[in-house]
Amino acid sequence: MGGLRRWHRRPELEFSDGVTEETHRRVERVTRNLTGVTVTDSSDDAVQVRSLLDVEEVSITQSVRQLQFAALSAHREATAALTAATLEAPSGQGDSTDRIAAMVDHYVQRGLDSLSVMDALGLTRPALFDRWVTARELARVVDHADRIATTADRLDDPVDAALAADVDDLADRSRDLVRESVGVVLEDAGDTAAARRCLDDRDELVADIRAFDRRLYETDAADYRLTHAVDALRRTTESAGTVAEVGLQSLLRERCSSASVAVGQALGTVGVVPLLPA
Repeated sequence: MGGLRRWHRRPELEFSDGVTEETHRRVERVTRNLTGVTVTDSSDDAVQVRSLLDVEEVSITQSVRQLQFAALSAHREATAALTAATLEAPSGQGDSTDRIAAMVDHYVQRGLDSLSVMDALGLTRPALFDRWVTARELARVVDHADRIATTADRLDDPVDAALAADVDDLADRSRDLVRESVGVVLEDAGDTAAARRCLDDRDELVADIRAFDRRLYETDAADYRLTHAVDALRRTTESAGTVAEVGLQSLLRERCSSASVAVGQALGTVGVVPLLPA
């Protein structure tokens, strides 16, 4: 039997029958599945764990960047497994991306519910929401990568070299678009031209992916299961477009807010001219 001896930033789990090696392993196994929690100390009858996610130490923006890196790495590995000359399984990034996405979701929810938490995070509510949407779409990119990896695992033979080159090109473009779209949201000096360029690139890439999908359908030698991976590339591209749309809306919102402030300052400087009676 075990109990919680005290709860704060370093909760301590007490075990009346003592802490065995098996008990310690079980606690470590559980904490590995929790976001930002680790075992810090143990004694004969208790195990101390610690949360590493104090709100003052959390950077939502940096966490989204880490999620982007992990998502694109998973996507790159899955595509490489699909188009390799010899069939091989990707190493996978699922656990890492799940933990980061869960942490972002946790603190966004706390920030939206509490002004003090939002202040500690150093973001406005709109900025916090933008990052939450971005993290959600990056998590979907991981799902699309998993679908590509599953397709690679189910193929009986390597993909034809010419088709593989086309898949690699489309996948590279989709990942570049994800990277650029996330930059529109996270960069301090993002510009509307970059956001609109991402949306134009999204439309062009989706059209190219659909054209490639039609060509696959007409190619007798192509494995029909390859279309599942191509659909995952289209969805990756659409996730990037969603992020770019969020970034564009944010930039337009900031521009309107700045214009309103400028108008208010101008009116305050000029003053109101009273109307004199005729």
